[in-house]
Amino acid sequence: MSDFNTNDIGTLIEQLLRAYGYDEQLKRIKVKEYFKELVGEQIAKKITGIYIKDKVMVVKISSSVMRNELQYVKSELIKKINQFARDPEYIEEIILK
Repeated sequence: MSDFNTNDIGTLIEQLLRAYGYDEQLKRIKVKEYFKELVGEQIAKKITGIYIKDKVMVVKISSSVMRNELQYVKSELIKKINQFARDPEYIEEIILK
């Protein structure tokens, strides 16, 4: 039996996606998942959609209370997302709907 594990498969899939030019889509997916981790489980449950285009992240949240809470920490979220993406200008604005 081989020592090949699922981490190796994940790495291979990422390399394959990059080779075929899907690295930006992969980055968007990772950033969206990271955003959900940043805001926490309770808020993540209320997110109905996340879209990224032209350095703008649009987040649809079904709870107006949670949407208002996120308004206060948008700049910190942008900073952390950009650090995660290793690009200081990956996200310039977050729009909460």
